[in-house]
Amino acid sequence: MERQKKGALIAIFLLFLGSFSGSSWTMEEVAENPLQVSDLSLNEKIGQLLMIATVSNTAQNIEFMGKSPYQLHPKLTEMAVNQHHVGGVIFLSASTPEKQIECTNHLQAISKHPLLVAQDLEWGLSMRHTQGVITFPKALTLGALSEEDDTIIYELGREIGYECQSIGVHMNMAPVADVNSNPNNPIIGSRSFGDDPKKVSHKAALFMSGMKDVGSVTCAKHLPGHGDTDIDSHVSLPIVRHSREHLDQVELAPFKHLIEQGVPAIMTGHLAVPAITGSKTLPATLSEKTIDLLRNELGFDGLIITDGMGMNAVQKDREPAEAEFEAIKDGHDRLLY
Repeated sequence: MERQKKGALIAIFLLFLGSFSGSSWTMEEVAENPLQVSDLSLNEKIGQLLMIATVSNTAQNIEFMGKSPYQLHPKLTEMAVNQHHVGGVIFLSASTPEKQIECTNHLQAISKHPLLVAQDLEWGLSMRHTQGVITFPKALTLGALSEEDDTIIYELGREIGYECQSIGVHMNMAPVADVNSNPNNPIIGSRSFGDDPKKVSHKAALFMSGMKDVGSVTCAKHLPGHGDTDIDSHVSLPIVRHSREHLDQVELAPFKHLIEQGVPAIMTGHLAVPAITGSKTLPATLSEKTIDLLRNELGFDGLIITDGMGMNAVQKDREPAEAEFEAIKDGHDRLLY
């Protein structure tokens, strides 16, 4: 995909932001002052490539902040937003809806351009929030529903979309489109809709459609597919050893279906997939062949986002900023965390 088109994608997302409660930018304000990539300075263009991690409740996350590979101090977040014009933030760890709304309003108020606000809310606000929220079933439970009850998944997607909007989250990093075919998988498990690629495709699309129909943005993850791994990519680099034929029939099938159904964003995974990249040591995130697969073979024209760039699978044995540079050079639209 040409860089001009990628720039247009970023502009589209910037225009989209600010329509939800919890944000100090309104859709009317953004529409009256449309932002074009050509209007941005070089530093602002660079900033729009970044979605930084932050926490909205410092007091609740002191231990987490001390162990995290990310710089999560509120003052550093403010500097990244105010001085470096980052394109978005993703909220990590525990909080409450009230605290997150307060933090989101503050960050949007000090940002020159509307921020894209994201969060991992695969089973709703209870994935990150600890008070006053409903705990919905995880994907594996939804995957066990009979076809007659499929509308429940769609309705749940709608409800989670409304919940996201209520706290100012534009993009839910869901659905998980991984096919959970390895019982020893330490990180996907109940986050997947199951071990049947057809069911995963169908049910992930229902969830996405529910969110989409209430105006929330979804991001399918983790392409090419994290389901058949026995290593957590937060810790080390998993290897998916299947042939390309097998990948097409299993791991890639849900992503193909979601692309056909109009998924707006896809997250790439820190996985070695030799059948695609030709390497047992290179994460798919850092291979231009992964982007070529998405853009040219699968015909995806939406936003391509990396998985968290602080994870060991992509940072181990690399110099600072080396992985980030490669991910952008290969064609990602935004670096996560």
